[in-house]
Order: sequence, then C-alpha cells, then structure tokens
Amino acid sequence: HLLGDVFDEDIALLGVGTLLNEAFSRRLSSAKRILVMGTGAGYGPIPSLDDRWKFYAVRGVRTARYLGLSDNLAVADAAYLLSSLDWPRSSSSRRRVVVVPHHRSLGFVDWAALCRDAGLIFVSPLLPANEFLRALSGADLVLSEAMHGAILADILRVPWSAFSFGRQFNADKWSDWSEMFALSLSITE
Repeated sequence: HLLGDVFDEDIALLGVGTLLNEAFSRRLSSAKRILVMGTGAGYGPIPSLDDRWKFYAVRGVRTARYLGLSDNLAVADAAYLLSSLDWPRSSSSRRRVVVVPHHRSLGFVDWAALCRDAGLIFVSPLLPANEFLRALSGADLVLSEAMHGAILADILRVPWSAFSFGRQFNADKWSDWSEMFALSLSITE
C-alpha cells in the first residue's frame, strides 16, 4: 500500500517480521534481489548473505550486529510506516481490553473462548491490517504476545502490555525493537 506496484516477481522486499533467518531465506531462492527495509533477525541461524541482498534498514541494533552490519542501519521496525496511513477507527466507547496472541500460539488455546470467559476481546494476529487496526483502536488496553500488536497499539497511542505464553515467544526480538526507542520492557509470563 505504501509503495504501490513498483516491484516485480524477481524482487523480494522484507519489511515487517522476524524474517532474517536461514529457514525463511530458503523461500527466497528464486529472487534476483532481496531488499531489506526494517525487518529483524531471529528464530534460527542467519541466512547466507550474498550479492542479492541489499540492506536499507533493520529493526534494531541487535539485528544489525547479528548480521555484521553497521549500527547505522538499525532504524526501527518497518511497521511504524503504517502510522503514515489513514486507518479506520473504532467508534466503540465502552471500556475494552484486547488480547493479541502470537500467531504461533493460536493452535495451543481457544483464545476466543478464553477471552470471552474472562471478559476480554480476542483479536487474531491473522486479521487483515485494516480490521486489526480498527479492533485495536477501540481498546483501552492491548495485552499482546505479538510484538506487532504492541507496535500497532503504539502507533494508535493505545496503552499496551506484553505477555509471553510459550516457547514461541522470542524476547530477543522484543528487545531488538524496544531498545531502539529506549523503552523499558516488562513482559508478563
């Protein structure tokens, strides 16, 4: 949405997510160019970098150092670019606490039932961006296991708190992001 239709199938753009790992890079084997603009490292060994890779920005200093790049390339998670778009806002005026699990946690618990029983609102991290942002914009508080749930709550200026549910939680990527803003990160387990 931000860049329009400027790329072809030979170019891979990595902008949001923890995609700088060996497993994900295998999916890019046919790309002639790989452009990195704000993504981060994590979830396994770093990819084999070759002349197809061009780094414009990464999520944080931890990612830059992990990949052997200059700290100057550590900018922030590219999800912050979403703040430049006009997103629909919720018109809900009732007090709401929203829960956003990590996508890898969805198979472990019936989050919708758990949240309903606790009087909370479950928001799937798999929703399209406009629906996701609308759900968060009507919240008084976002409890998020998904780092991008916290980032998007931050964009919307909705208070948030991080929680970890299981082994899929990657505290290092949260630190990579939060250190860029000197945020004091507290994660509830």
